[in-house]
Amino acid sequence: MSAFRVYINPKDDAGAFTGYQEVTSDVDLSSLASITEKIDNDEYDVGTFKFNTLTMKLRNEDGNYSDVENVESIFRDRRGGSKVQFRWQVQGHQTICGVAPCGMGRAKITPELTVYDGILNDDASKQDIDAQQITFKVLSSNSVLDEVETNFGSLSNGDLFSEAILTVLSQTEVTNILTVDVANINVGLDVLIDDVSDFENTTVKEALDDLLFGSNSVMYVIDNIIYISSRDGGATTQFTFRGQGSNAGIEDIIKLSGISAGRNNVFNYWTWKDTTLNATDSASITANGVKKKAISFSQITNTTKRQSILDAQRDEFSDLKQEFKLTTFLTYDTLALRMLDRVAVDYPTVYGPGQPGAEIPLYGIAIYGEATYPGGQFGL
Repeated sequence: MSAFRVYINPKDDAGAFTGYQEVTSDVDLSSLASITEKIDNDEYDVGTFKFNTLTMKLRNEDGNYSDVENVESIFRDRRGGSKVQFRWQVQGHQTICGVAPCGMGRAKITPELTVYDGILNDDASKQDIDAQQITFKVLSSNSVLDEVETNFGSLSNGDLFSEAILTVLSQTEVTNILTVDVANINVGLDVLIDDVSDFENTTVKEALDDLLFGSNSVMYVIDNIIYISSRDGGATTQFTFRGQGSNAGIEDIIKLSGISAGRNNVFNYWTWKDTTLNATDSASITANGVKKKAISFSQITNTTKRQSILDAQRDEFSDLKQEFKLTTFLTYDTLALRMLDRVAVDYPTVYGPGQPGAEIPLYGIAIYGEATYPGGQFGL
């Protein structure tokens, strides 16, 4: 049986991180919501990136998670801003040298992998005296971007989208939590910014909202490393999910649901507000009707650049892209999959009796005129 473990990395009196310490035994694991990671498309809308928030309850009868004035607290500088990690291991207990029995497959050495990096949010912490529990919000590590002011003075007219993104991310408050590397910034559309003045008095998150959308890019975080990329999927298939009836490998699809043609995220008629500029896809309009989206960015004033942004958005969102939810087992292979990795689905038709009480006819055995054709679960 696999196991989840929870770790907190608090700060010392000087504000330096002291190292992760396990707190699993104090965590009410049933209080945790689903850990999610998703790209920006909402129903009937597009955007840039999202934060994931969890609620975490801990036993606090000993005061270990009280505020800094409590001498028993593990927090010395302040609770807010401490790092939180959720890790997973395929075996339910750790293999300890000198204790674990060897032979017969009883002891295994398996890695413990991080499935979620977060930051403790102390703004809405609540304690229940009767239950001796304390409740925290845990924000995904990229939520730090919403707490840092854009370094407007470091931006200049004529900066490329990619240069501006690197500039606003390369601040100490961000790099203390997340790794920023120019090699990991690869935008979908890179044009020169005409006017940076509207970035003044914004947060990094607000600036990135405009920069990412204008450059037709998305941001995601892997192992606390920031990646900026186009919306294109990976070039090669990283994993194949297989359903029942597959002859090519182990069946690992538990459920397929929410199958959609993707029409809810089609936009084929793009306009720039208060101008006559537009970008349309006639084939998509014929097939899906007019799906209009109006945009504008004060940072781009040049007509040619505006048109290139409209064209990029049209090319990205004018085609149908099938969507569905796939439920599978948590394994080291599935956990290794990253945002925008290309995957395949091998889901042969699942056949069943054509009539109640009948059997599925088998070639060479079923008798013509007596057997009935099977039914099947079709759809993909």
